[in-house]
Amino acid sequence: MYIDVIDLGKACRHVRKRLHITQMDVAKELSYSISSISAFERGENNNAIILAWYVLHGFDLKRWYNGQNKDRV
Repeated sequence: MYIDVIDLGKACRHVRKRLHITQMDVAKELSYSISSISAFERGENNNAIILAWYVLHGFDLKRWYNGQNKDRV
């Protein structure tokens, strides 16, 4: 199983921006630091709790994963 965490972070950032939510908003809701949210969106932090927030707010992880790996064996 291959996951491009940089691409994952970018896709999650796109969802957040589409909802007009700031990294600070996400951080406050999760009681995380803004730097943790930023690191996740840059692919430097693969925190499942942060990912769950994005999924709960409309990120289709299964669709993203299937699209990302369509050309991989």
